[in-house]
Parts: sequence; C-alpha cells; structure tokens
Amino acid sequence: MATAEALESRGAFPDIQRVSHPYALASLGRAAYTLFATPEHLKLHQVVEEMCLDGPFQPLHPPIEQTVQHIHEDILPQVELREPLRTDKARLTHLGGILIQFGDYIPKFHDSVSVPYESVIGLHQAITDRAKEIGPLDYADQLDVALKNTDGDMIESLWQLFITSRFYARWLDAKIIDNLPNYSQEQKVALMLEWRGAIAACKEPQPGRAQDPNGDTYYTWTHTLAKAAFSLTPERESRVTRGAVRVFERGTDIMHKVVHTFNKQGVDSNHNVAAAYGNAIGQAIVEAKQ
Repeated sequence: MATAEALESRGAFPDIQRVSHPYALASLGRAAYTLFATPEHLKLHQVVEEMCLDGPFQPLHPPIEQTVQHIHEDILPQVELREPLRTDKARLTHLGGILIQFGDYIPKFHDSVSVPYESVIGLHQAITDRAKEIGPLDYADQLDVALKNTDGDMIESLWQLFITSRFYARWLDAKIIDNLPNYSQEQKVALMLEWRGAIAACKEPQPGRAQDPNGDTYYTWTHTLAKAAFSLTPERESRVTRGAVRVFERGTDIMHKVVHTFNKQGVDSNHNVAAAYGNAIGQAIVEAKQ
C-alpha cells in the first residue's frame, strides 16, 4: 500500500505544500486584499521597460486562432502527454491566491510554496537558447519547450511557464523560490531583458509606450494555467471549481476595471489581449485532455 508521502508526491503542483482549507482561504483573502493595497516594492519592470521605450521591439504573436491550431496540430502530437494528476480543494484554493498575487507580498506563501530555482532558471535558459536558434518564441513554441522539459506533464509545464514568466516579468516571487542566488540589481535586469528578447509580444510597438512582452506573457500563462488547473485537476468537480474557471476567465478585465481604479499599475500596460490568448490556449488544452 502506498504511503501518504508517496501519494502526495504524485499529486499535481508539488511545489505547493499541502495546507488546510482555512489556511488556503486566508491566503486567498490576503492575496485579494493586497490587489487593492499593494506593499511598497522595487519596480524593476519599470526599469526594464523604460530602457526599451524606443526599442528593441518584439515581433507579434500569430493570431489566436493560428496559435491554437499550431498547438493542436503541431505541438501536442509531438509529445506523449501524461494524464493530468489530481489535487485537493485546499491546494487549489491556495493556487488561486498564488495566481492572483506575487509571492513576495503574502507571508503565508513563504512557508507553503517552494519553487526550485533550478526549474525557473532551467526554463529561462531553454527558452532563451531556443530563441537564439529560431527568434523570439510565440506561445506555441514556449509550450513546446516546457512540455519537453517536463516529459509531457501538461499541468507542470503550465505551472513552470506561469511562475517563470511572472518571475522574470516582475521579480516579485523571490521569497517562494528556493536557492535563488543573491543577484545584484544589474544582474536581475539583465536576466529580465534576456527573457524579454526571447519572447514575442501581444502589442504593436509604439515608441514612448511600454510594449511589455514580459507582463503580457505571464498574464497569458496565468489564464492558461487557471483554466487547465480548475478544469482538469480537482479531485471532485464542483460549483466552486466551475466558478473559479469563470472568474479567472474574466480576471484581467476585473483587474483593469476595478482594481486599477484604486491601485494604479507600475507600468501602464493593458493585458486584455494576453488574457484572450491565455483563455483560448487553456480551452484548447482542456478540450484535448477531456
């Protein structure tokens, strides 16, 4: 008979420790609160985008329909996809908090989320290396790299794309990443710029205005992961999990129309197009696995 530890290690989201449901609800509530009352923080993404206001500009992603078709016809058939692993309600609630707020702001994440730095820098290196060969990667190519890194584990691939892209977009998850080197600010900015140069963008370049491909990329993978996680990994589907899918579908719209009315963005960047990509890619993945 398998031990509890063995069963736990095979569950989805091994970087998120098992927590009680009250603990998860408290972390989710705190994450929601800090959307409106964001702690003071170093805004390295402002530094990065100010450096790039007049270029270099990143090429645009293919249209959504073309991206989804590419994933369906070219990316997924190349990999033997594993069956999505299931997880409990508390961990999914905890994931919800992680999806909506950076790890550095939420103390309850610091003891319950442990992302190996090796996986974050590993995906950064894999994507930047691939970009040196073929140019900036679109979403289908990014997914292709992640799937190969995880031997076809779709949920783990999406988790790594989400947490890696968010980290190199904003550098605000350092407290949940294990063994992170003590980088100088110049080294952090260099890594963020390297990531920026390796990925495609959602917005047309406009001199004097942030193109913010880093921010758009993490928004896309946030929506994709939310759709896949709350659709494919619950131990039991419920009104709560179905509702979570609907809420996250509209999450960016809610942020722009509600949250940013009270709490202005550090970089003026609308992520609605990125969210549309994420919702469409997530739906395509869910349909492929059901």
